[in-house]
Amino acid sequence: LHASDRHNINTRYVARDNSILTTLFWGTRLDLALVSRLRLKGTLDNLLGKGGRWVTRKGFHAKDSGVENPESADPLRSNPFLDARHFDATCPVLDALTLRPFPDDIETVAKIPDNHIFEGPRILFVDGMTPARSIRAIFSDQPFSFKSSIGVISGPGADADLLRFVAAFLHSSLVTYLQILTAYQANFERERVTLQDVKRLPFIVPERHNDPRRASAIVREAASQLKKMEKKRSLLQTGYDRGHFDALVFEYFCLDANEQKRVQELANLVAPNIQPSSYGRLLSPLTARPYQAALNDYVNAVVSALNRRRDVRKGYGEFIAEVRR
Repeated sequence: LHASDRHNINTRYVARDNSILTTLFWGTRLDLALVSRLRLKGTLDNLLGKGGRWVTRKGFHAKDSGVENPESADPLRSNPFLDARHFDATCPVLDALTLRPFPDDIETVAKIPDNHIFEGPRILFVDGMTPARSIRAIFSDQPFSFKSSIGVISGPGADADLLRFVAAFLHSSLVTYLQILTAYQANFERERVTLQDVKRLPFIVPERHNDPRRASAIVREAASQLKKMEKKRSLLQTGYDRGHFDALVFEYFCLDANEQKRVQELANLVAPNIQPSSYGRLLSPLTARPYQAALNDYVNAVVSALNRRRDVRKGYGEFIAEVRR
């Protein structure tokens, strides 16, 4: 094994939390430090946990053997219905064309949940991951119902823009990076993301940010872009650009240039190599011969790292490196 693939781990750390094994399977101690730093000020669980400002629920159960007297589904028929089988999460907003009339064959439900999960600003998510290995999540403030196969994070109307930003965050390269390093099931069993995985994602509200004014501006900018997308009749017209939202997310979480490159490396190069589902997916960027531009970037990164080490140790002189093929 290459030295970068070997890790010495103190047993008491593993005994306390064996998620460190998942992180070091794909990452290094630098990744472990970055994940820890991002979680230091808080996680989504602080917003969703007991006493949090948001609530998380599931949709209605059409059938439940433990319920003797199911309720009539008539109160749900006045609004559209979202079927989990038609859940499109290629971008962070709802595709209104996926909504359908409430199914005629559903006459009763086990229990009608609180109305606020079927209306108002909320993030909806389903099991699994997108082709880009981001969380299958969308934002919507339209009224519609859905079954328990769809989960929801809902909040007050004042938090609509913040919920929009979180939806964009869940689709970002940073979340793909974090899922690779922290979500056991997504890496080793099947492409599944649990609510616990979502809750463990780092997040702080703008008022607790190091720069509250800039953080609020980032949220407004992301929300403004998503609002424009929500007005389109089809997701094919949205013009969703993950890179644009990545830049906002990176700035919000205060990632420096090297950390951003590391996140993008795992999200864009390593992620396609995890659990390939077909022979075609075996041919990923990491299996291809590197282009000259990639080699030049690597050399520049090495020189930059050496220069920083020289400066920290108050050294002098210059480093010169080149690639010979």
